[in-house]
Amino acid sequence: MPLLLESGSPVPPVDCCVECRHLHQDRFAVEQDVGSGAPRTRWASQPSDPFPRFLQRPFQYYRRSANGGCQTCEFLEKVILRLLPEAVSSSYAVQISFQENSEAPEMWVVWAHDNYTYSPPLSPDSLVVQLYKHLDERVTVTHGYGLREFPINRMSTICLSFVRACLKTCIINHSQCRPSQISLPTRLIDVGGKDSYEVRLVDSSDLGNAKYVALSYCWGNAVSLTTTTLNIDALKSGIALWELPALFRDAVEFVRELGIQFLWVDALCIIQDSRMDWEIEASKMAKVYSNALLTLAISSSDSADQGFLRQGSPDQYVDARGLWEAQPLQFGDWRARYIPLSGIHLNRTRRLDPRDNTWSSRGWTLQEQVLSKRLLIFSQELQWSCQERQFCECQSFLNKHQQFGDRSIYQLQNAQEAFHFWQMLVEDYSRRKFTYADDKLPGISGVAQAIKDRTSSAYVAGLWKDNMYLDLLWQRKSTIPAGPTPNTYIAPSFSWASIEGEVHYGHTDLYSLTYNRDAYTKVAAVLSIQARTSGDNPYGQVTSGQLVLRGPLVRTCLWPNRRVAGQYYVLLGNQVIDLFADREIPKEAFPPQEWQLTTGLCVIREILKSLGSMSQEKFLHARPAELDIALCWALHLGYFPPIQGTGLKKRSHVFLILGEARSTPGVYERLGIAKGIEAMRLQWDELSQTDEPGLWKYQNKDELDMTTISRIMKTQVVTVV
Repeated sequence: MPLLLESGSPVPPVDCCVECRHLHQDRFAVEQDVGSGAPRTRWASQPSDPFPRFLQRPFQYYRRSANGGCQTCEFLEKVILRLLPEAVSSSYAVQISFQENSEAPEMWVVWAHDNYTYSPPLSPDSLVVQLYKHLDERVTVTHGYGLREFPINRMSTICLSFVRACLKTCIINHSQCRPSQISLPTRLIDVGGKDSYEVRLVDSSDLGNAKYVALSYCWGNAVSLTTTTLNIDALKSGIALWELPALFRDAVEFVRELGIQFLWVDALCIIQDSRMDWEIEASKMAKVYSNALLTLAISSSDSADQGFLRQGSPDQYVDARGLWEAQPLQFGDWRARYIPLSGIHLNRTRRLDPRDNTWSSRGWTLQEQVLSKRLLIFSQELQWSCQERQFCECQSFLNKHQQFGDRSIYQLQNAQEAFHFWQMLVEDYSRRKFTYADDKLPGISGVAQAIKDRTSSAYVAGLWKDNMYLDLLWQRKSTIPAGPTPNTYIAPSFSWASIEGEVHYGHTDLYSLTYNRDAYTKVAAVLSIQARTSGDNPYGQVTSGQLVLRGPLVRTCLWPNRRVAGQYYVLLGNQVIDLFADREIPKEAFPPQEWQLTTGLCVIREILKSLGSMSQEKFLHARPAELDIALCWALHLGYFPPIQGTGLKKRSHVFLILGEARSTPGVYERLGIAKGIEAMRLQWDELSQTDEPGLWKYQNKDELDMTTISRIMKTQVVTVV
């Protein structure tokens, strides 16, 4: 249920603190829309206004001001209590800012890092609250912007008018949304007429250029009816509506209302117990969604047994943390509602909203979203997204961008744009969930096929041959704990698909590996790369893979950081660099203590002996017998030039850290990517008395000594599996 804000008087109330005056509704002016004559709100032009456009204060300030009589602070206090309850006992500041570039005023609420640092809106922790006045047939808004509540019944006149208007405008005016060629899926569901009590499965070979709607949804625990080799003939004879799961029944009803004859549902249009049919149809996903007249994305239901057209109560739209109370707060005719940053409001630089639904966190639904030329999302509100426009019922400005850059997958101009698009997609895709781990590559195979069509590049286990030098630079996100090696083989270790959890290429990182893509200089060369797939889908499941590289290589050692799980230290030249390993390195990779005290120390002394600039005694004083030391190899992949505007004047070097493969002697497995900035050389320092035994304290030096590192490296050919 919505919150209600201060009454619509154009003059701030007397009981309003000085700092809140600029947040009151006199900031907004009313003007008539030239086209419709309807009243609309814009931000009042007040260049002489001395107040900032945002507040940043500890929660206790809002509470004291509310107790002192400020009605605006009373409202803000209640918003904070519901949206950011953790801020109540914190000394950190809560930042609230009003935005002027939205048709309806929007308030961004952020739990800032401290009382003085301005945290940018739409940061990973920001929340958006929209302010509006309720508009219905009985109410005329004379001051402020009027918006309707989100209808519970998706078959209502308002909802159907919204959908029909979006679809009609797109079909008539949007040339980029039209399919380039007509190609039907192998099977479709004939939904019949409005009064029919059954539907049936049909082969599409005789349907010509029939129009169809595709369905994107979450299966949930189970789907009560699927097509199998045993029942396919019966389903072609007819399926009673009551036999369909609730979500499928609603989809049939909605498609009938739009006047479209055919519907594609994966559970019914793919033979689920036939591995061959599944692989063939999975390889056609790009065409299934790109050629559909419209895709229905059911974000408001977590499983196929939940309908989506009639949600029984407004309480079902309450966010997952239950932050909104059942009864609205009474503050006159102003209202406020939380806008989930999901669907078309989601920005790829943000974490997935914790209040978001299952649909946005499932692996398969990403390619269904990306490949659809027209997408209608059923969530808290109705959202429309096509190749040229995006609309939503809340009319927020947050729907004015593409999720993965400025262009959709069908608008990419060249191979470089396509490869960059792919990496951004992988960053989002890698944090999604799968019921079956081996669906990871098949679940994005349709997008891979579309990228292939635009680049003509060879595709190998989630990487592109013509972009291999940059595709190899993926890393496990350091804030995500390293997991064990999956029990099921998914991909070779050099592929991002081989690990569980989120990966990134550093697009938004100051020291990003791909910050200046064009200027990357490769040192190692890719001699060959290949992967073997199972079945008939060249973009599907992988059974094996191999990468052959030639470049500067050195044998060295690593040991774990006992304080940070998944972080390791790698000895490289006369410095130590951090490694956030792709996966948890198993204990069997670290030899027993007897090896550490004998053979292990001899190897370490051999490494140190070639350096000269580092004292062996310092290493030995660190009590290596208490460390888990393992041998590893560092391959110099390449380097990036200095990053403009950072003050760093030296290059950023990238190293591929390898371990010996347990399965095949003489070949290697990837352990992770490590990087070193030349201006951030780390050298040994005396062991601090407060440090845990076996750890070193570092101090910054002028530069990373690449001369020494280059001297101990020798060009070799290595095979990575």
